[in-house]
Amino acid sequence: MKTQDRQLATFRQTIEARPWLNDRWLRRIVSERRVSFHKVGGRLLFDLRDIDALAEAGRVESVS
Repeated sequence: MKTQDRQLATFRQTIEARPWLNDRWLRRIVSERRVSFHKVGGRLLFDLRDIDALAEAGRVESVS
């Protein structure tokens, strides 16, 4: 994957870009190393596609 193709966002931008996401959940998955991130100058940067993929992986289909 090329660096130009990534949609990197800071911790706060990630929270604002995804209304269903909250601080606590994001901090927990970072501490558990369940999502990839870059740490630059003490700031965490996330690829928004990684966040979306993690959320999609946890999706449970309804039984109808």
